Amino acid sequence: MSWFDLSRFTGRLRPGTTIVRVSGGLANQMLCYKLGRYLAEMRKEKLILDASSYDRDPPDRNRNFQLTKYPIRYDELVESKVAMRRLDERNPLTFISREMCAVHSTAERADLIQRIQSAPILLCDLWLSLALREELDDAARRNGTLDDLTLEWQKWFDDRDRELLSLIKSSADPVAIHVRRGDFATHDGNLLVTADYYNASIAEITGRLPEALFVVFSDDIPWCRTNLRLDTRHRFVDWHDDSTAFKDMYLASQCAHFILSNESTFSHQFVQLSQVRTDRILIRSTMKDLERNVTSALR
Repeated sequence: MSWFDLSRFTGRLRPGTTIVRVSGGLANQMLCYKLGRYLAEMRKEKLILDASSYDRDPPDRNRNFQLTKYPIRYDELVESKVAMRRLDERNPLTFISREMCAVHSTAERADLIQRIQSAPILLCDLWLSLALREELDDAARRNGTLDDLTLEWQKWFDDRDRELLSLIKSSADPVAIHVRRGDFATHDGNLLVTADYYNASIAEITGRLPEALFVVFSDDIPWCRTNLRLDTRHRFVDWHDDSTAFKDMYLASQCAHFILSNESTFSHQFVQLSQVRTDRILIRSTMKDLERNVTSALR
């Protein structure tokens, strides 16, 4: 693995090379990485991670590249927009667009895979990750990608993180609650989940697991404090933000049970990174919860 050295890049990339454009928050970055490992295995050539979307002036603290906190595998990492422009200028890149990823039949899916396999030098992004999510999850379980995305937490945790991790590990039934708000409040169609959903889920788990420890992860902890009815042991993780999402991801993945916002890729990722328990309780929001939320506004 190496950092991309613009000064030594003078030629063309090898046929079969895959470039994955990484974007968004940590969960989307993980999806893009899983796509990269999947395609590198399929195409049997170099993997280049394009992180140039984070090359901003001034830097965006709330959208920073966090994959390097993990022991990930790649051949080149491009963090410069100038470097990516040079790659584009000197190589015939085949880009898999958002429109190409909108597959609705077996035949369309087969055509998409054929495009991927036959592209001399492939460029793709988050949309392909979302289109192939099931394949990526299956591949991640078998090819070591989940190990790549397991945080070496000792390097990064402060005293508060270590204290919470110890509490989670010492609890028989730690429950991670993930409340995604933020951009969901303005997303087309409204993706916010009602407080009713969370509170009904909390009540269900409390009835089944009276000694449960509830750990709340959210981009809107003040809303959670006001709206969630937590009468048993609980902790609000209120000392992290988007720039330290990798800490939330690890802590949540150490829980045994989950109450999730189903449309959130963050919820999806920490469940996959968790250890499977036969007695796991996994509650996901449904479209019914979203539809109710449209009429009950932002409560």
